[in-house]
Amino acid sequence: MPFQVPPFSRPVDPSKVIHLQSNQDSDHFKAGDHIEFWDHLFEWDDDCLSASQLDRYSRMADPPVDDFLSSLSSSNLANQDLLLFLATKADEEQREGNPGLAIKLWNEVSRPPPDELVVTEDELERGQNFFWHNSGGIFASLLHFSLASGFSAPRITAQLHRASYLIPPTTHDGLDYLPITQEASAKIRERLSETAQFVLDVMSCPIAIPSDASDDLKKHNVQRTWRGLPSLLPPKLCASSSRVDSLPLAGEGWKSSVRVRLLHGTVRQRLWAKRSRLSAQNKEQDETGPVSSTEQYDDVPLNAEDMAGTLAGFAVVPVWCLRKMRMTNRDGQDPAERDYIRLWRHIGFYLGIAPDLLKSHFTEVVPSCKFLASVVCHIFPSPNAPSALYSHDTTTTTTATNSGLKCVTDTVISDTNTTLSGCPFNERMLPPPTMPILIAMSDSPPIRTTLGYHSNLTRFLVGPKLCDRLGVNAVGGWLGQIKLHMTLFALAYPSYFQSVYPSTRWSAKRIRVSQEGLGRLVKMSLGARKSVYRPRTDGSKDLDEKAFKEEWIGKDEAGAKQLGKDYISLLVEMIAVSVFFVGSTVVSAGWFGWKTYGLIRNA
Repeated sequence: MPFQVPPFSRPVDPSKVIHLQSNQDSDHFKAGDHIEFWDHLFEWDDDCLSASQLDRYSRMADPPVDDFLSSLSSSNLANQDLLLFLATKADEEQREGNPGLAIKLWNEVSRPPPDELVVTEDELERGQNFFWHNSGGIFASLLHFSLASGFSAPRITAQLHRASYLIPPTTHDGLDYLPITQEASAKIRERLSETAQFVLDVMSCPIAIPSDASDDLKKHNVQRTWRGLPSLLPPKLCASSSRVDSLPLAGEGWKSSVRVRLLHGTVRQRLWAKRSRLSAQNKEQDETGPVSSTEQYDDVPLNAEDMAGTLAGFAVVPVWCLRKMRMTNRDGQDPAERDYIRLWRHIGFYLGIAPDLLKSHFTEVVPSCKFLASVVCHIFPSPNAPSALYSHDTTTTTTATNSGLKCVTDTVISDTNTTLSGCPFNERMLPPPTMPILIAMSDSPPIRTTLGYHSNLTRFLVGPKLCDRLGVNAVGGWLGQIKLHMTLFALAYPSYFQSVYPSTRWSAKRIRVSQEGLGRLVKMSLGARKSVYRPRTDGSKDLDEKAFKEEWIGKDEAGAKQLGKDYISLLVEMIAVSVFFVGSTVVSAGWFGWKTYGLIRNA
């Protein structure tokens, strides 16, 4: 049964549900049509965007960032803190009295959002509380839905392969993965940890540093942690201060957002450069021939539609998945969901998302959900077309070997030669990152979950139709499903308990333990450092020694031990109160039943 994305103006008639045959069909939908797509069902209305409307955004890039980066050599940006680099360049232009592209871009990323896009203090507090109350479910949805499955769209997969992002080594023709080693999985986990750090920065998560850290380390590696709205705002420049000197006074959420935006720009520049080189090679081979089909597509890499879809992956996908996991109400009436989305709308402004999309589709829950549904319809192929997701069918199985986990894919090439949303035939044959991501997260510390658990959870959140196409198979039969739902119950129970337990002390302690625990986990996953999202050189996936030292924070074993004690005491109190409540209920029910029985017997 498909997951229903509310609201619906009338009951759903299965005989009248429209099943997409092409991702351009949305140009012909009318208000009130019921659309089923990849195990999700929604009603088309004015909040939805048609294929032709989204096509316009797929041709838009990020001009301020692209203009600045195109004026630089890519070799100058490798292993650089891009935000610090921008601030330094802008200060140089200021001193020379020659305002240029650096100052123009700095002014763009450091201005406050318009009033209709800014998040208020109250909305920020409620949105961040929504995150921390449901952080386990939200991170599960980001990993299994937004990343592992969302990045499997053919156009996104093609960009990931060209950027070598979340992609393990492939065969020479690029159509299959080589055996996925522990080293390849570690690189994927590092990239995923950087994404998790970005989310935590947006949520004002404190950074754990050793108590004996040097003042220099505290100053340069871990800037002041602002709380509230200042954590998401740029620094205020004084007449006597430089931009570089002002960075420590900026919010961590703002700094991470701008760094990610600049990183996206460097990837876009690199993909454009690769396309130009291959186009030149093709022209040399055949002056009158067409550009290679693997490079011939109109869409701008990491375009405005991609970025808005990514923002929806952070803001809206968790809302969907929490409803599926029954951690929140399914009626869509929770104001905390709205405030969580508005928090990400504020971040979207600094990520360079089109302001008109932010205003129209990231202010209320329903338009946000309809936007995500529209994008999914546009960037994914129809589930009803044969071999739709790629031009070949894939069946993926995973086995354990002494050298690590091995992903084996059996490929049958079809004779389809059609294009899809700007992605030509050859690009749709590229294997998606879904299984490599799930394999990388399996059996990884601190909770060594199995690949079967991640596969079953992905199928539960995303739906079986898409997972069947991605080779994400159900594992363990009915016993695997029981284990999955027991795990989901354990994940959701602290939130249930907090909603009925009237102890503000316990609630505050839970949030503090969650913040510190997740922050420490991500920090250690990154090698005891705080990433500033530096671009790598071509052919290298590792930071150089200088960059690693600049990001190094260090371990805090004493703080970790104290956190462990706090976590255990939190669990003990929750379990003790739960047992007492259940026991009291059983005893009371038994006493009442006995008394009732006595009255009936003596009547």
